Amino acid sequence: MNKGRNPREWKGILESLRKSGKSKAAFCKENNIPLSTLQYHLLKRKKGNKSSNLVKVPFSIERSGAPVLRIKTDYCMIEFTGYIEEEAVKSLLRSLKAVSI
Repeated sequence: MNKGRNPREWKGILESLRKSGKSKAAFCKENNIPLSTLQYHLLKRKKGNKSSNLVKVPFSIERSGAPVLRIKTDYCMIEFTGYIEEEAVKSLLRSLKAVSI
């Protein structure tokens, strides 16, 4: 698994990928690395290890016990009450990022 790898280890992994000539998917399968994790580190290297674009997203749980997720930006607020699939939230955040240029 890839947990706990430091930047030096990732540098070696990315170099091994380059030298292997294999597709990212094949390399990941052989090395038991999630493809999304490899893509993250490739993008991070491409950006020159600049700071992350992640932002803190406050959340709250209503007294009823139903989870509430509120995403607020300078131009909109989106609220989800109840359960929502993680992929749906990720997709929404990617869309918001795309329009917030």
